[in-house]
Amino acid sequence: MISHWVIVRRRIFRMVPFLVAMFAAFAFVALPPDSERTAHLGAVFGISALVTTAAVLVPWDRLPRIVQVLPAMGYLPAIALLRDIEGGPPSGYAPLVVLPVLWLALYGTGGAVAISVAGVAAALIAPLVLVGDPRYPSSEWRWTGVTVTVAAVAGYTVFMLVARSKKLTARLAELARTDPLTLLANRRRWDEELARETARSRRTGAPLAVALLDLDGLKAFNDRFGHLAGDALLQDSARAWSRETRTEDLLARYGGDEFGLILPGCTLESATRVVERLHAATPGTTCSVGVAEWRPGETEDALLARADAALYAAKRAGRGRLVTADAVRLQPALG
Repeated sequence: MISHWVIVRRRIFRMVPFLVAMFAAFAFVALPPDSERTAHLGAVFGISALVTTAAVLVPWDRLPRIVQVLPAMGYLPAIALLRDIEGGPPSGYAPLVVLPVLWLALYGTGGAVAISVAGVAAALIAPLVLVGDPRYPSSEWRWTGVTVTVAAVAGYTVFMLVARSKKLTARLAELARTDPLTLLANRRRWDEELARETARSRRTGAPLAVALLDLDGLKAFNDRFGHLAGDALLQDSARAWSRETRTEDLLARYGGDEFGLILPGCTLESATRVVERLHAATPGTTCSVGVAEWRPGETEDALLARADAALYAAKRAGRGRLVTADAVRLQPALG
């Protein structure tokens, strides 16, 4: 589990570009000549500090999505007040309103981006309506429209690029954990899931079993019919076995003609029944199987070693055999 402080550091890292831009703007603010302006500037700093602290410390990811826009939107009042302190439109601070839009485009949803664009429009239009000439002249309507349009285009462009990047990253991650021939999980994912399941059994005491399956005579099959036919047999077996597994099980291509099956919540007896179903569904040949149940305190390597030893015992005994790691004698041929 990721610690709270790791999450906080990630949030701070995400906010760095926006904080740099805000404090760069503060650095160019002229020294306050009067107490009223000093109070207003203090309010700007106070709002910014409050929003920054809340954005870092509050667990926003646990709150409804609509609420998660608040940290970014909280900067809009500070930007609007800073802009007003510095003389309104001539101050040049209007572009800062794009920062919350970019923030939500990078880390939020499409709806959050739409809300931020609406907030930008409100922050720029409100002074034109409530204050008006001469501080906010009517000529600013055109520039307000341009700024809102740029914020919307920039926000949705960044959001779509981020969404595409996330989709490609997820696809690459899936490909890295999938066997290209059978489309089952590969050895990398097998190792990850086995470590996760043994950790869960170690924590909860739930039973766990693994089975190693080996297609009998695949080399002879390849020599007789060719490697393309052998590949088709591997694919057909993978599809047939997948239909016989439960949703929580993981069937993986362990390597070559060998497959692995992780059976969470299964004792040795129930795992054997599952494997018998897989054997019956094997197309065009038979398979040898070794099954082992996890023992408390046992490592993944030790569990696999016992299943592997059972598999080799099954292969030595002949085709279509199932051997359990705890068996004192070979089981009879399946089918």
